[in-house]
Formats: sequence, structure tokens, C-alpha cells
Amino acid sequence: MKPKILVDLSKVKNLFNGLGQYSLSLGNALLDGEDQSLDLTLLIPKNRVSLFPNCRSFHWKNNFYRDTTPQWMKAVVAPKWPYDWWHVTAQDSGFWPVNKDTPVIFTIHDLNFLRECDDEIHIAKKIAHLQDRIDQSKIVTVISEFVADEVRSVMNLEDKPLEVIHNGGCLTNVDVDCSLRKQYKPGPFLFSIGECLQKKNFHVLLPLLEKLPQYNLFIAGKNTTEYADKVRADIDRLGLSERVHLIGVISQEEKYMLYENCEAFLFPSLTEGFGLPVIEAMSFGKPVFLSNSSSLPEIGGSEAFYWDSYEVDHMLSVFNHGMKAKNDGEFAAKVKSWANHFTWEASASKYLNLYSRLLD
Repeated sequence: MKPKILVDLSKVKNLFNGLGQYSLSLGNALLDGEDQSLDLTLLIPKNRVSLFPNCRSFHWKNNFYRDTTPQWMKAVVAPKWPYDWWHVTAQDSGFWPVNKDTPVIFTIHDLNFLRECDDEIHIAKKIAHLQDRIDQSKIVTVISEFVADEVRSVMNLEDKPLEVIHNGGCLTNVDVDCSLRKQYKPGPFLFSIGECLQKKNFHVLLPLLEKLPQYNLFIAGKNTTEYADKVRADIDRLGLSERVHLIGVISQEEKYMLYENCEAFLFPSLTEGFGLPVIEAMSFGKPVFLSNSSSLPEIGGSEAFYWDSYEVDHMLSVFNHGMKAKNDGEFAAKVKSWANHFTWEASASKYLNLYSRLLD
């Protein structure tokens, strides 16, 4: 009988954020590269089955069970899911093996809460919850060397192995309906993407756009937040409403089109465990401009351009330098070559190898 592994991809419930995209991409790459000696089952919402054609999947009944039912109650009402290994791919997943003898691979994406929150009690609760899950795991994986260093410094791993398995990021070819291009105003434009939260730091781009009258800027991602309202107010105050557009959640086809046609990708985020959009943009050979913080220098490497501060003249100087470098005939090829270090095929292959090693 083949060894059975449950891969928790419950975060595909929300496809329009980083964890949703991670789960979707990793899941399909695991299925494409699946070792025939393994029996993979994906834990996914029932309404997401079509995202993983022909896979073996397990569905939960409702969100109440996932989010609210305490673990002790799940032990009473849930089946003893009989898996040889359980891979929890998101640190805040609502699922954990009821059978305590089931060995767990636990993936940590970031410790961003250390920088996002100044409430020491809240931070202590987050650390305690994460420590509890580490204690119940057999092995911990992380998505960047930056996260690995933070986990080693903050958490108690005891003698548990910690492995770095980078995310993928290169977008595969997507058929784009030409009519999509008509939704966006003509002329050269810059692009950014991410849920409109304070940590994404989008507001620092607005003074830069004042200095770049030749460009429009499109910012995609969920924008029903208080921070998004602040950014809109700043856009209006600076008289940029004709050139800066918060376009909300977009389809995969729209995202592909925007990466493909933008002049550059701007990502001033303050804290990232990895930063998927960086590699997505680089896979199109685009110049990317990033904050010089958290994991971004690791992921962007020497082919990206970095802001050491958000003073507008400094940001403009870095931008102009990067756009001048773009004119080098080999620039796009170098950027694409760097992005090819981070593929979902490579990420899935490392996880499949890990599964096999652990089973051996």
C-alpha cells in the first residue's frame, strides 16, 4: 500500500491573497510532479475541486468546523484521518491532525507580526501559538533564509530539523483576451499588487508619481481597508486621481497582462516572508524596485533595485538608475534568468523529495 500524505491547501478558500496563490500553485505543481510511490490527498474546500483536476481530495463540511470548532471537539466528531504524514502548509491553518501520532510537516511563512504590531500581549500570544505548533511537529519548513533566521532566533526548535524551501513565482503562459487591455488607460504605466494594508506601504509611491508625470500607476489587490481609504485620500489631495488607480482584486489574466505591459514593478512593502509578486514581475524581465528590508533583498537578488529610504528624491534617483539600466540589451534576460531560480516545479520537487525521505 502506498504511503498516504495529506497536504493542507485550505487557504485556496481565498485565491486573491498570497497564501491562496501559494496553495494553488504549489498544489498543482505537486500533482504534476507526483512520485507514483506516494498517495497524495489535498485538503481543500469543496468549491475549489476544479482547481486541481483529477486529484484525490478531502473536503470539510463548513467554515464553522474549520474556524470555530475547538480541537478537542474535532477529536470527538471527526474521523481519525489515516495519513502517514500531514503537511500543514500555512501556520494559521484551522486544521491539525486529531490523531496525535500523525507526524506533521509544518510550514512557516513569516513572523511579520513582530513588526506589524506593537502590542506585546498580542505578540506573546502569537509566539505561544506558533511554539505550540512547532512542538507538535516533526519537521519545520520555511520559505526563505530570512524567515529561517527569525524562527531560529525567536522560537525554540529544540532538535527539530528546519529546512528552507523557497516558493516559486514564475507565471506560466496565460491566454489574455485583447479586450482586457481596453480596461486600462493608454500610455506607459507602472504596476504594484498586494492587499492594501499598512505594511504594503503603497502611500510612499504617490510623491514619486508626482515626479513622474509620464506614468500612470495601477495598484491591484483587495482595497476595502482603512489603509486603502487613506491612500485614496492622499491620491485626491495630491491631484493624482487621473493617474493612480486602485483597481481592486483582479483575475489571473489581468495580472498577467499588467505584468506583461508595465514599464516597471514597484513594491515598497515593509515586511515580507518571501514576496511572490517580485518573482512574478521578474519572470517577465521587468525592472523591479523594492524596499531594502526583510526577505526582499534575498528574493530580488542583485537584479533588483532597492530603496534604502522613502524620501522622494532618493526613490526617484533609484528609479531613474533602474530605468536607465533597463536599456541594456541583456537586462531582461538577466532578470528572467534570476527569476528562473524560483519555480513552483522546483519547490514541489523539494517537498516531494522531503516526503520520500521522511517516509524512508
